[in-house]
Amino acid sequence: TEHLNGMGTTLVAALIVNGKAAAANVGDSRLYCVREGALSQVTRDHSWAAEQVRARLMAAEDVARSPFGNMVRRSIGYAAGLVFGL
Repeated sequence: TEHLNGMGTTLVAALIVNGKAAAANVGDSRLYCVREGALSQVTRDHSWAAEQVRARLMAAEDVARSPFGNMVRRSIGYAAGLVFGL
């Protein structure tokens, strides 16, 4: 329906075979690994905020205050221009 135009979704998936894992993600859905009681993020976010921090253009604290902090840069089912007019 029309009210769903421009919507997309994020995804994280993992395949484990014989104790080895392969992972994929799109958007800001994350895969974590728990090993010996420690939690570590396996995937990288596809978001504006994560890109800014990785490029060292902004500190994480500054991104948290940005109006674009939650903007996802990649998703499934979203075509550029439908929402933001790009």
